[in-house]
Amino acid sequence: MAKKARAKQIEAKVVSGLNNILPGHGDIRTCSAEDLVVLKSFASRPQDWIDVEKVVIRQGSRLNRSLIVEELSPLAELKEEPETMERLAGLFKKHAL
Repeated sequence: MAKKARAKQIEAKVVSGLNNILPGHGDIRTCSAEDLVVLKSFASRPQDWIDVEKVVIRQGSRLNRSLIVEELSPLAELKEEPETMERLAGLFKKHAL
């Protein structure tokens, strides 16, 4: 149950962290690069991993990798897919800072 509660907290953070750009002119909702990596890694579809790698490359040292691991770990556990964390660790290693 604690894992589900943590997953809900992370989801709430991502949703509440969305930013509106150009308010009043057709809002465009964005999220942080870290949140995008968490969401894409959790979805874990082939295109998502391509996108995750592009974000890792583009953000470089600006990407808070420890935050991503902290937020994604309980989600991967809940989904019972440890390979999610292994794959992400592989991308971090491939594109080491």
